[in-house]
Amino acid sequence: FSSDVLQLEPDRVVLKFCSGNFNPTCNVSTMWDEFETMALMAHHKGIGPMLATILPATREAEHYDNYSMADNIKAFNEKIKNLASKYDFPVVDYHKALADSEGFLPDNLARDEIHPNEKGYEIMASVLSPLVD
Repeated sequence: FSSDVLQLEPDRVVLKFCSGNFNPTCNVSTMWDEFETMALMAHHKGIGPMLATILPATREAEHYDNYSMADNIKAFNEKIKNLASKYDFPVVDYHKALADSEGFLPDNLARDEIHPNEKGYEIMASVLSPLVD
């Protein structure tokens, strides 16, 4: 992040974490600290952070005992929206655009358990485009 964003000083940066990071061995608190730190470092450097919500995973990704990716992603996305609200950062709400009514990535938008297919990426582009034009 330092060499790719802070040193190059673009006007804006989209911060996006992957749903693949959400598993029982992941320390969500540490991951949040990293996300928030990058957003604030960019902001203090005059780079406009655009906070992207975590993409939903498919139902098939929910194969852990006593752990829900969907629930953890939902909680992380709420933190993203709260941070964005506090600092007036734009939110790139990929989750809202891609999730079904239960918070999962539908099979017709999925390449695998955590990645969108071409149609999913088209939807993502349509969400981001108005924020960067």
